[in-house]
Order: sequence, then structure tokens, then C-alpha cells
Amino acid sequence: MYIINPWIFYLISLADSFKWASGIVAIIALIVSIFAYEDDVRLAKILFAIACISCAICLLIPSQEVCYKMLIASQVTTENISNANVVDYIIKASKNIGG
Repeated sequence: MYIINPWIFYLISLADSFKWASGIVAIIALIVSIFAYEDDVRLAKILFAIACISCAICLLIPSQEVCYKMLIASQVTTENISNANVVDYIIKASKNIGG
């Protein structure tokens, strides 16, 4: 039985890619909405809303490093701290992510 599900590492690796993708969508939607404003105001408003939502997603998704830190922090409990192996594991894991 895993202490940490391996799928979590896969999802964490996707965080930065999703963050970049939402940022690019926000920029493109904003630029297109500016140019589309004179021709079609309704389309410009929709694209501006998409840009705002994508920007919010980009800002709210934590970086890969922060995700790893949160994962380590979630494994630190009072029960685990009493176990020397877990403390050693936490120290090694925090050194590996540069924290």
C-alpha cells in the first residue's frame, strides 16, 4: 500500500503545464477581444470573460514546487514526527525540492 498515491505526482507534473496553457489562453483571448470589439461587441465581451477566467485559473494554480511542499506538509503529523524514519524521509524530500 502506498503512503502517497503515485497519481498525485503525475497530477502535480501537469500543474505547470496547465498554468502556462491558461495564461496563453488569457493573453490570446484578451488580444482577440480588443480587435473584435469594433466588429462584434458580444463576441468581444465573451472573449474578455474567457480571458478573465483563464487569468484567474493561471493565478490560482500553484506551481509544481508549491504542490510538492503542500504534499510534504500534509504528511507531517504528530504521529509521524514520533517515527524517526518519517522525519528522515521528510528532511530528504525537502532537500530534493530545494525547500
